[in-house]
Amino acid sequence: MLYEKANTTLGVAKGQSIRSDGTGLNRVAKARALLLALNLGKENALEPFGFKVVVGSASAPKKQPVKV
Repeated sequence: MLYEKANTTLGVAKGQSIRSDGTGLNRVAKARALLLALNLGKENALEPFGFKVVVGSASAPKKQPVKV
């Protein structure tokens, strides 16, 4: 019973997601979004808050030739 209550409060119980209002997971996500907005272009500033930041660029996947 205590375990289920803790999971519900944290936001990791069955049926919950990061969008479940008022949960710990939701509040951390909102804090991260605010920090990102305040530090746009200098995302490494989030590391002191405990967030892992990966700096890089994504590339589009290479198109495979169509076989006929």
